[in-house]
Amino acid sequence: MEYEIIVGVSTRDCEKTISNVVKTIDQALTKHFSRYPALILCSDGFSSDKTKQKFNETKTITEKKFVTEKGKRGKGSAVKTILQKAVMHSSEAVLLIDGDFISLKENWIKDMLNAVLKKKYDVVIPNYVRDKNDCLITNHLIHPLFNALFDSSLRSPAPGEFCLSPVAYKQLLQSRFFPTDFGIDVFITITALCETLNVIELKLGVKEHASSAHYSKPDESVMPMFNQILKEFIQLVRYYKSIIKREVKLKFTKSGSFEKKKPSRITINEKSYAELSRDLIINSQEYAEKIYESLNDQSIMGLKVAWLNWLTIYFEITRNYSNERAEKEIQKLVKVFEKNKEMLKL
Repeated sequence: MEYEIIVGVSTRDCEKTISNVVKTIDQALTKHFSRYPALILCSDGFSSDKTKQKFNETKTITEKKFVTEKGKRGKGSAVKTILQKAVMHSSEAVLLIDGDFISLKENWIKDMLNAVLKKKYDVVIPNYVRDKNDCLITNHLIHPLFNALFDSSLRSPAPGEFCLSPVAYKQLLQSRFFPTDFGIDVFITITALCETLNVIELKLGVKEHASSAHYSKPDESVMPMFNQILKEFIQLVRYYKSIIKREVKLKFTKSGSFEKKKPSRITINEKSYAELSRDLIINSQEYAEKIYESLNDQSIMGLKVAWLNWLTIYFEITRNYSNERAEKEIQKLVKVFEKNKEMLKL
């Protein structure tokens, strides 16, 4: 059977959230896409909890299937497993969703799928409202670097979710840079834009996800994620260096509007980050310089130390800030990175 829509959910130990995610997907598909043959596909990363049981117990009108990811353990392998299924079933749209997504909305699923099925975009990149202490790697390193190096105002290079057309997912699968791990988000975004696919950034609403609880213990989860994301980012920056050198502006469409809701507060253990950092920088200018120096040396350790040091500064500055005021600090950082981008030697 061919499935015109596949909604792929990447999971690992998501027993507390998977049922709600599946129910929301099913509601969206049955309400808005009932004429399309569809499949909810859970691609699981060897969960040690009851993720599989909870998924299978969740009643849906839409057909669903549970599979274990193929290849090395990691989110990238889970995504590749989903995309390979899409090729097998000649799917017209593939929506990728994280299994720990707490605040997923039915209308977001509708909007992302319609952007591919009706408006014929190749890649949909959602832009969410986040707490000021969420997305620490993206907000304080990937976002400012992406904007500076690729001359792009894209706000969320690593959103967690994507919707892809056949043109997009087939091209991604052919890339030798397809990662097995958490580098998958930056891989999809950079590849889509640099390969001039038809991309839209869609404003949605507040994203809350269970994995943000891990931010309180950075050495256990955030540090391994950092290594994976930056390794992939460095590879792609070097591969697409001609675009960076020629200062090609990457084009994409912006659409949508944010829902009026504030995200739940994410508690950060500032001490745990301070203990991992070293006092090498004192301001955003020195931070940008250190980041570019480390990129020149392809030193992930250098990037990590500078980033941790910057976070201790950011946490102190924004401790009593609203999310809106903290966002202004992040955008100031973006401008500093843009001002110093000539430091990068590719």
